[in-house]
Amino acid sequence: MSYIIHDTKLSHSGGTHNLEVEIDGDQAVIRFGSSFTLRLDAQEVNQLTDVLQDTLNEVRDVRRAGRQRVERRRRQRAEDEMIQAGIDARETLKTSKLDLAQCSDV
Repeated sequence: MSYIIHDTKLSHSGGTHNLEVEIDGDQAVIRFGSSFTLRLDAQEVNQLTDVLQDTLNEVRDVRRAGRQRVERRRRQRAEDEMIQAGIDARETLKTSKLDLAQCSDV
């Protein structure tokens, strides 16, 4: 007895493949379009699942690290802007004090 349990499109960097999973007796037949087919028993499906889960965790970690880098850069820019605003304010204050001192000397 053979029956399909998944028939879906899987996007990737080169386009889209049809992903089909069929149960054929005690094996899973996994087809990636017409170019590649895996025929796996339960133990091999379990091994593939472990590899895919490990890969998913790694991709998530990389994405999370990227977001953290973006957040650190955003905070650094905000801090740099605040420091520059303080420097500008001090310079403005010095200039206005000099102007007042020059006026009082006259």
